[in-house]
Amino acid sequence: MIKAVWDALIIKADEKNEKVVGNWIVPDFTQERGLVGEIVEVGPGRWNQQGTARIPMSFKVGDRVIIPQIGFAKLEWEGKEYIAISEDKVLALIEE
Repeated sequence: MIKAVWDALIIKADEKNEKVVGNWIVPDFTQERGLVGEIVEVGPGRWNQQGTARIPMSFKVGDRVIIPQIGFAKLEWEGKEYIAISEDKVLALIEE
């Protein structure tokens, strides 16, 4: 399993965010909406300015979030694709 560090989130993007052309996965950059996905791993958070305590994360595993189309890293681990992004880049939390 991938372990998030600092204030990173590991997200499994919804399948409908992308389209497959041959063996290539093509994100739909023509639409100005964010990607939707579920958080599968949460880092421990950043250290405060004094370096004495971690700042708690705003999200937890299982939360569904919207992230921007750019500004993240795509990862492949054990045949599955994930997105790694800093907590402060998340646009919205989806409450269902």
